[in-house]
Amino acid sequence: MENTVIFNLNDNEKMIIESDECPINNLICCDYITIYLAYDNNICLLAKEDVEMTMESFRHLLKLALKNELQLHDSITQDIGFLWNERLQRKPGLVYKIFDRVNRWVGEDNLLWGTPANIHPNLETWLYNNSQGEIIFEVTPSYPYRSNTTPDNATISYQEFMNKYKPLFIRTIPTLTAKTWLSQAEEILKIIETNKQKNQ
Repeated sequence: MENTVIFNLNDNEKMIIESDECPINNLICCDYITIYLAYDNNICLLAKEDVEMTMESFRHLLKLALKNELQLHDSITQDIGFLWNERLQRKPGLVYKIFDRVNRWVGEDNLLWGTPANIHPNLETWLYNNSQGEIIFEVTPSYPYRSNTTPDNATISYQEFMNKYKPLFIRTIPTLTAKTWLSQAEEILKIIETNKQKNQ
């Protein structure tokens, strides 16, 4: 295992979870991991976050998806990444709800991870059930500037970006694969808990 865990999608595509600071077996709650997607001879960064928070989010959404309880909100009738970009630009017509006293777009229930804002390309990773109950794993690009931060020297306008917009990666995840991912995420969380108890 050392510093890497592989979450296979199929024979040619996978997610790579890499520990930034120590071997996987030595991880504690505040250590950072980097998550990459490898596909079609490409490797792209999906997230760089606290390992415990990242794996708990992954476990939570996988459990819901495996029970077919992760459908998109009825208002999401276009690609979720397209609407996420509209949300970041504060466009009208989106549905919000209060969560932890914060007004959040309903699509955020399906948001798994995001790259840091200074990373190019800026990507979001989503997990949801489609209308047939299949588990969908999707990675989408985000316009690098928010509605109030677009500089005058931006290389592309929001409208130009959206005219060319398309999801980067969409795959249907077989139930067995999702269950394997869940077991792997839970194993990492067990390692963190064991190490936490050792250090008390």
